[in-house]
Amino acid sequence: MRTRQIDIDYKDLAIDRQEIYCTMGYGDGTPEPEILAMLDEVLAQTQRVCRPRILYRICNGQVLTPLHIEIGGVNFRPGKIITDSLAGAELFCLFVATAGREFEEFRRTYRESGDCVREFIADSVGSVLAEACVAKLEQQLDCDLEIPHTLPYSPGYCGWRVTEQHLLFGMLPDRPCGIELTESSLMYPIKSVSGIIGIGSRVERKPYGCTICRNTACYKRRIS
Repeated sequence: MRTRQIDIDYKDLAIDRQEIYCTMGYGDGTPEPEILAMLDEVLAQTQRVCRPRILYRICNGQVLTPLHIEIGGVNFRPGKIITDSLAGAELFCLFVATAGREFEEFRRTYRESGDCVREFIADSVGSVLAEACVAKLEQQLDCDLEIPHTLPYSPGYCGWRVTEQHLLFGMLPDRPCGIELTESSLMYPIKSVSGIIGIGSRVERKPYGCTICRNTACYKRRIS
């Protein structure tokens, strides 16, 4: 198993402002000027304090059944939607990505001061920041590997029980990137992502499909 941790320069992350707007609830629209001014302020402060990180481990594995996969001798049950998307994988990348404790402490200052608007904006920025770290991981895999890989898939989505986060963390170093996992399977820092990526010459990079996902509460859902 190959393991690597990377500290990311904030400037190397592709932060999509429209994605921030969407996360804030504006969809394809644009926030009001006063909100945009606050967002600029939050982003500038984020750049000063944020220390994003990723850690990933490459393991052998295989799809066992339409519902099960095996990675490094550990059985996971991500469900049919994700298992179908991992078909053909011979290796798996287990990963965590985080905006970091520094960002979490910065975000908390707004809550402690009672600034709920900036806290909400920072919360949205943190979500997009964590996803940008995952995108950076995919770029790193493109550089490291000469074979295709799938999109990332995380516990808690598309029918994959979030409790299996404990299995995933059990295969990584203790407190990877400073992330702690609670008994209820939540991560701290909150703005963190964990998951798996399938790797293999026969895998297909299938787009995420809201039409086949039953999670109607997902904030990124593209259909009604």
